[in-house]
Amino acid sequence: RPKILTTEQNGVLALMLAFSAVIVQLASLGFQSASGRVFPYFRKTEKNHHGFLFLSSAVSVVGFAICFLAVLFFGDLIWGDDPDFRLIFNTYGPILWGLSFFLLFFGVLDNYNRAVYDTVTGTALREFYQKFFVALSYGLLLLVSLRFEQFIYVWLIANILPTIIIALKLAKENKLNFTPDLKFPNIPLVAGMVSISSFAVISGFTTMIIQYIDKIMISKLMGLS
Repeated sequence: RPKILTTEQNGVLALMLAFSAVIVQLASLGFQSASGRVFPYFRKTEKNHHGFLFLSSAVSVVGFAICFLAVLFFGDLIWGDDPDFRLIFNTYGPILWGLSFFLLFFGVLDNYNRAVYDTVTGTALREFYQKFFVALSYGLLLLVSLRFEQFIYVWLIANILPTIIIALKLAKENKLNFTPDLKFPNIPLVAGMVSISSFAVISGFTTMIIQYIDKIMISKLMGLS
């Protein structure tokens, strides 16, 4: 990251990414991991795939609300008086939750886009364009004098642009349809989705611990710098 940011400011951004990744993992309730397996049961273009995009979005909204309320009511019990965590969730809380929301729905839209036979767009946006947009935001610091409180909004926009782009792409192709099909799925299919999603939540904890929670623990021990 550019040296123009202090180590503490770089630490804020790194910790925000780590927390947002954990929130996305938990808020998805395992449904994003399960969607690839269950989508074939929904696939029917003329019936808007039985409202699959609505269902996936609804599950994510519910999961996101649960995470938000859990932090709102029990956050102080989780991290106590840790000043760094309070900085992330209080001072930069709106940015953290905004980032988490858009990253969560990038996963929703990307999984849906993959299910309708486009495996390229999401990968390109996630692996290249998101990093490119973030690099541009850092490059802006070399051209424009911005306080960190201003720069973090530029950084936020850079991170959420891929979600906006994939949403516009689906809308242009008339695939961004959130109309529900309340008569579908049936009870056995719902039971299967719950089972697969539950397993995905459990297995996802392993990845989460390896990739993100260790960073959070290190930050707690050593501080943002």
